[in-house]
Amino acid sequence: MDLPILTSAQMRAAEEAAFASGVQVEALMNKAGAGVAQAVTKFFAKPGLCIVFAGKGHNAGDALFAAQCLQRCGWKIEVRLAFNEADCSELMRKKLADLRRRPPEILGGMPSKGGDADLGVTLIEPSVGVAEQTRGAQESIAAETYASTAAPLVILDGLLGVGAKPPLREPIRAACRSINQLRKTNGAYVFAVDLPTGLESDSGKTDRDCVVADFTVTIGYAKPGLVADDAVNYVGRLAGRGGLQGIHRRGANDITRRAAGRRRSGGSLRSRRNL
Repeated sequence: MDLPILTSAQMRAAEEAAFASGVQVEALMNKAGAGVAQAVTKFFAKPGLCIVFAGKGHNAGDALFAAQCLQRCGWKIEVRLAFNEADCSELMRKKLADLRRRPPEILGGMPSKGGDADLGVTLIEPSVGVAEQTRGAQESIAAETYASTAAPLVILDGLLGVGAKPPLREPIRAACRSINQLRKTNGAYVFAVDLPTGLESDSGKTDRDCVVADFTVTIGYAKPGLVADDAVNYVGRLAGRGGLQGIHRRGANDITRRAAGRRRSGGSLRSRRNL
């Protein structure tokens, strides 16, 4: 991958420059999500089950639009919300609504209050009193259908984005543990959206429950933390997709030029699995 490396502050400046030039937040989100879906289908041509672990901000919106793209390709979608839907950002809720068109199947949670939902979408929304130990049962149910088939089980980590710093807090920590458990026990392939949750984007420092990704689809430009030596086992194979790439604006291009000399040295990042 040959991309400029931008810090979180430089990324924010690039986004602000894009918005100032008239680019819409949702347009960037759709571009990023489409790029994530493209990365998934590049490695998994046959549709399977995609589980989206969604936070409450734009990173979750990227992942949900990616799921919408995968759904059109025949993938079954399960969405696991780390927060109650009412606590999520307006744009994230819009992306969730776009994904659903009739009442979903609900596992271990309360049905969402609003909107219809699409066929093939399962929603798991947190409910009061649901203890963390129930997650193990949910994980078994979620992956059971695909355990005896050749269909892939893919996870999209859309919990936290650039700017989040360790240590992780609940309920994000529990969601990260669930992702890592599914990867370990059910053979799920994890695609981190922009960066693995629990990894600091500038330094590469990780929380003890940081998501272990097989692939990281960095949005727009690479971040310093993704190419830090200590991050390799969490990032997996690194690819750049969507976001600010291909959007021409003077301010962001100036930032890109200033950061263009910052390249990662050494061997290439690679997946820990042979595909």
